[in-house]
Amino acid sequence: YATLTGVVADVTNYNAYINACLRAGNYGRAFEVVREMRERGVQPSTWTQAYLIRLYGETGDLESARREFARACRNSPWTGVAETSSIGTKYWQEKTDDHGVYGLGIGTFNEMLGVLGRNGLMSEMRDLFMRFTGLSVEATDSELQARARHTGLRPNAHTFHELIHWHATYWDMDTAVNIVRLMSKCGVRPVPKTLKLIVTPQTAERDVETCAQIAILLREEYGVQVSQSVVRIIETAREKAEEMEEQIKSAESQNPTFLQTLSNLTGLSGSAAPPKDS
Repeated sequence: YATLTGVVADVTNYNAYINACLRAGNYGRAFEVVREMRERGVQPSTWTQAYLIRLYGETGDLESARREFARACRNSPWTGVAETSSIGTKYWQEKTDDHGVYGLGIGTFNEMLGVLGRNGLMSEMRDLFMRFTGLSVEATDSELQARARHTGLRPNAHTFHELIHWHATYWDMDTAVNIVRLMSKCGVRPVPKTLKLIVTPQTAERDVETCAQIAILLREEYGVQVSQSVVRIIETAREKAEEMEEQIKSAESQNPTFLQTLSNLTGLSGSAAPPKDS
């Protein structure tokens, strides 16, 4: 890469190229650049590590992402937090030395949260957040005061957005809203992007009224501007819901026994006989 492009073969340029490959979905090329970087003896940084964790996550290699995160923990001032935690043991399995990496940074941490979320490991994601920040997603005011004495990582907007995005994706809307509240209490202002991570075409189609209520909540309590794209998502989902209602009414009027028969067959009516003991 460096020879062909003529750019300086330093960590900043390598990181930029790895990130570009990730954005383009060219994961094979990203691995090649990482390999070239190591072969040339270029010292990786925390951002190199963050991108490598994301690369493993995007390619479905959860265990390699964990091992890379363990390397960051090994070379960080928060090592003790990881080693004494229940999830820390998992991250430290099969760890290898890499003294060229500076240690755990917020970017590396955020990428690991994203990998866990992408794999649906929501409980582990929350545990990791709590262990390294000293905060639970339902932190009380007293916990926030104690947080001032915690020596761990300070979450930023990206940290909260990873948590919000994946909890909303897996339809844990109560937790997603709790994280928005925590975000605000920590002095990180919710923004229109925060709402867009919760109200998506998928979540709105699942329950448009819940999404609309969350949009109103974020606007009234946190001053979040509801973008036109969010409004369109809600309107489209409502139109689809109304269309479905009309179709059901039409089917019911044409064949009144159809829905009851279907309900009985699928056991939705509650009138089906209980299964017999074997």
